[in-house]
Amino acid sequence: MPRIRSTSREELKEWFDEVLILDIFRFDRAYGLLETVGTHADRINADPTNFGELFGTIQDLAKTSALVHAARLFDSPRGRNRPRSLVTLLNDLADGDTELPALEAREELMDFLRRTGIRNDAGSDRELLRLTGEAMGAQLDEEQISARLDRFRKIRNKRIVHHEGAAFHVRQSWKDVHALVDEARSMLGVLGFAFFRTVYIHSGHEWTLCGDATRPSRALELLLTDLEIIEDEGPHGAHMHEHRKKKIREQRSERRGQADGASDA
Repeated sequence: MPRIRSTSREELKEWFDEVLILDIFRFDRAYGLLETVGTHADRINADPTNFGELFGTIQDLAKTSALVHAARLFDSPRGRNRPRSLVTLLNDLADGDTELPALEAREELMDFLRRTGIRNDAGSDRELLRLTGEAMGAQLDEEQISARLDRFRKIRNKRIVHHEGAAFHVRQSWKDVHALVDEARSMLGVLGFAFFRTVYIHSGHEWTLCGDATRPSRALELLLTDLEIIEDEGPHGAHMHEHRKKKIREQRSERRGQADGASDA
């Protein structure tokens, strides 16, 4: 008889917040930087400084980070290797071999099953989780999503694992990756609320951490504006830009004064 694994509420919450949700957050953060550099690439490369090389390096690092964190969500368990991925979690739900904490909002899973057209007459949490795990796993096995996963894994393996120069058709490839991450986002939103009553998604589609994840890319936009590589196109852009430049000059002057004072001492 197989040994039943046990996962406590604290362990499962940590699996969510410190692994799965964090991977999505880091994907969004990296992709935001990647997109910002790509959007302004012509202006960056035309600048007479060496900023093109600097921001090209940021772009490469962001691309690798985005691919790695997206891939971790879909790592499959093999033998004794049990990555803390979404796929492993769905397998645990579907096979019933893992003792999981009680649901706090089982109606969330019942609504999910109803939306997917699955009849639900489960009496216990375990049966409800089994049906949910099977339904979500079946969604990942659907032809379109499965094909995206296959393409994505080939790119990940060639570009990152084996360091081969795999062709990366930018528009289609990132479209695939985004679609997969959005699938994970949706599933974790349902499961997170069912287990913990934690709202990861507002109004069915808005990711609660979206604003936090885009802070670095917004800061990069401001930096490019301060470096006069791009212009602030907002309604008060010119005035705000001059105000920021004045503030930066004052801060630099203040730091130089502090440094001179320290050297005199």
